[in-house]
Amino acid sequence: MPLMLSEVYDALREAGTSEEKARSAATAIADYHNRLVAIETKIDKLDALFTQGRLEMRTLFGIVIALA
Repeated sequence: MPLMLSEVYDALREAGTSEEKARSAATAIADYHNRLVAIETKIDKLDALFTQGRLEMRTLFGIVIALA
């Protein structure tokens, strides 16, 4: 069973959304949340490399442009 945000699911059900649609929406939101967490983790790693002087600013800039 895919991960879903129970708070979103419960709120949608309480608002009258069908079980299927509420489950689908809560799962989709959880998927986006997981993607954002993964991106945030990568940015934190890049920041650590830059802070340690192991990554030059132009390289960091190129990576940020590529992600945009």
